[in-house]
Amino acid sequence: IAAAPQNGRLFAILLGRGRLDNPSGYITGLLRFVKTQLLPQDQVAIVAYDRALPFTTDHQKVADTLERFKKSHEDVDFALGQQLGDTGMAPLYGTRVLPKKLQTKIDEMMLGPGAAPVVPTPDEVVDHEAFGGMSLDQFVASTATTLQDQGNLMALLEYLRRFDGQKHVLFVTENGLRWPSDAGDQALATIANDARAAIHSLETGGMLAK
Repeated sequence: IAAAPQNGRLFAILLGRGRLDNPSGYITGLLRFVKTQLLPQDQVAIVAYDRALPFTTDHQKVADTLERFKKSHEDVDFALGQQLGDTGMAPLYGTRVLPKKLQTKIDEMMLGPGAAPVVPTPDEVVDHEAFGGMSLDQFVASTATTLQDQGNLMALLEYLRRFDGQKHVLFVTENGLRWPSDAGDQALATIANDARAAIHSLETGGMLAK
């Protein structure tokens, strides 16, 4: 996409961990939003796990990705939870060492059958200020070191800094962000303000009771 879009809005849909559609229906609601509420020039991207559908005005492509996610994400999340747990390989070798079968399922869920795998750029050469010519998919694959909602949200906001115009992050999560202290909220607010992006948080698990 152009570095300075002037005639439309940017919508980045960040799909977090957990159950996001049943029984809340949030993914179904996002499908209706994409199909009926967007302007033709609005550019939309989807980020989930360690892959991304880059910004596009092809809203049918966005809807197709949401349909695949709606169908498969609970199985993917369960398998990923096993990988990230105490008995999985991730605590020893890092979350980028996902089983090939699971990574392929994530790839095809996000980008369709036969999706080519993306090769992450090593941490030490990722320029978080300029990102060179990296696509959103390449950037997400290179920065999703934990595959957790907090890290993906921070990385996405960092990426959005490079664009002008009206920017919205539609963050869908089961349990919301659970920072260990208020400093996490302050850091998130700082980077969102710096990116000039509005965050719309959709908590599918409902609000926590006091």
